[in-house]
Amino acid sequence: MNTSMPSAERHHQLIAKYFIPSMGRYSDVGGELSPILERLDNQALTSTDKQWIRDKGLFDLCKFVEKLESTGKADFKILNANFNLQQKKNIRAELWQEFNINYIESPHVHQMVTILLCLHKGNRLSEKDVLWLSTNNYFFDYPQIKLQFHKIEALFYRDCFENNHDAWQAVNASSHYRKAKLSIEALDVLNKIDVMSQRNKHLKSALCTTKGGCKRDLKQFNDAIQLAETAHSFDSDSFHPCTLLGAIHYETGNFSLGDEWFAKAIKRGAKIDSIDHELRFIYSRADKAKREELKRHLLSIDSIRYGWVNNKNSRQ
Repeated sequence: MNTSMPSAERHHQLIAKYFIPSMGRYSDVGGELSPILERLDNQALTSTDKQWIRDKGLFDLCKFVEKLESTGKADFKILNANFNLQQKKNIRAELWQEFNINYIESPHVHQMVTILLCLHKGNRLSEKDVLWLSTNNYFFDYPQIKLQFHKIEALFYRDCFENNHDAWQAVNASSHYRKAKLSIEALDVLNKIDVMSQRNKHLKSALCTTKGGCKRDLKQFNDAIQLAETAHSFDSDSFHPCTLLGAIHYETGNFSLGDEWFAKAIKRGAKIDSIDHELRFIYSRADKAKREELKRHLLSIDSIRYGWVNNKNSRQ
């Protein structure tokens, strides 16, 4: 029996040529598979070699060998098709694990793999893909997808800001950083801007509002209130600072003041659904005692509109 051992380079060439999957130590350089593949390449397999291949579950290779011996022709399609299928399955399994995916409906699997590969590589999604994820509730069902999407968007807008110094791009970057739960990174961008040097009052208000939102995320509520009030002073017609102040006051337990600011936000164009979304978020994050207090307050205002607080599983 030929027991010569191929070189490492030759080993990897044979592994690739015969589409051998990872088999741990068996497929390592210097393992039992190396001399077998070398003999296969010279069409000199022994009965022991063929039994070894069969015992290790390389059934496609068994079929390949059988056809090779019966026809004298190497039909690599036998190996290639199933290998590619297995590779796709492996990639899918890795992506499912990375993004904490439990189940995707069969018609959606191909598109989901394409999207997750894009996110895995740090590439931006198309508007069509974002709409598809939203429409099918995948952003909600699998938060890791949403976090990675917003992180990539934040990095894109951050690069835009650093390249052209457009402060609106910093506002966009901050918004996405916050949604990616990376408020400290958002502050790192915003702290590079001198708000008072900006001429546009809407921009000054937006910068203070998003910075105040970051401070709220970090539970630095005094700073958050100060920034939101400053934002309101720059642009008193904008509902964004009002919404932020309403949320902060609710989180700090000053519900009545929060109601006042939410009312101002609605008067300035904020949607009631948006306000209710904020309240659901605050309720979901509150401890048990604060939640009961908040529940009583909301039901006293409107027991129908806020009836969701009676749902034990109520969350954002």
